Amino acid sequence: MNNKIFKINFSEIHSNLLSVALVVSLLVLGISYIYLINTSVFLVNARGLAEEKSAQIESELAVLETNYISSQEAIDMAFATARGFVEAPKDSTFAYRSKPADSETSLSFLR
Repeated sequence: MNNKIFKINFSEIHSNLLSVALVVSLLVLGISYIYLINTSVFLVNARGLAEEKSAQIESELAVLETNYISSQEAIDMAFATARGFVEAPKDSTFAYRSKPADSETSLSFLR
């Protein structure tokens, strides 16, 4: 039997290529890790700022709601007529709702 065994020495060629590939992979993974950590820190900071802004807007809204409710209590028939509003005539085509006997004259639907 004539068996010839060819031994090709790939170890030198592949060891250099493998070393370069591993170093490049390590660099890519390291840069990706740093980028992802930096992005997550930035997004956490942005979320904190958004939560602070949301709390500030909610408090401003609460103040505006309080001012609105207190100004509605100050409006009465004398205040409205002093600014040019007139009471609707009884024969108008507006829809009316019956009022309880204890309610005051009001320009609002709130009770």
